[in-house]
Amino acid sequence: MMKSLRISSFIFAGLLYLSACGQANEMESPTVSSFLSDDELLLEITPESITDIIPASESAVTLVNVWATWCAPCIKEFPYLVQLQKAYPEDLVVVFISADFPEDKPRAIEFLREQGVDQPSFLKTGKDLPFIAAISDNWSGSIPFTQLYLPDGTIVAEWSGEADLERFEELFLLARDKMVSSEIEIHAN
Repeated sequence: MMKSLRISSFIFAGLLYLSACGQANEMESPTVSSFLSDDELLLEITPESITDIIPASESAVTLVNVWATWCAPCIKEFPYLVQLQKAYPEDLVVVFISADFPEDKPRAIEFLREQGVDQPSFLKTGKDLPFIAAISDNWSGSIPFTQLYLPDGTIVAEWSGEADLERFEELFLLARDKMVSSEIEIHAN
């Protein structure tokens, strides 16, 4: 009985230690995306299925960002989007859509993991023009391209080109406030 109690205590202490180590590692790690397989982290999306993911939330602002690993402005602004989403987890959903070529999918997955993206993201498939038209009639196809949606699907801002963290946050906060007051007009250009 005593030996059984000691073994149980040893197992319990070991589990407690492993649990604490696991929590410490989770807190130190910038990403949880390692728990997602490559196919779960970067899902292929067609122009026809884009409307299924936008807007992504019924109670938060959705920010859609089209980017690619070969696009220097995209790479520069990407960490701002990750930071913004982590700062406002209840109010903002960020949807990343990679415009990388299919053969560059492994590179895009590696980049998402390096950036600490911990949610499924999307990879454009198919021809460019139907994809561009499915996202916005106002989009020329240049990237980065960003849109902000209210939960009802209303686009409150969209723009091509790089933005800094302050600009993303300013437009997001205006969109979030617009959810409360429909009298605010947002123009990103």
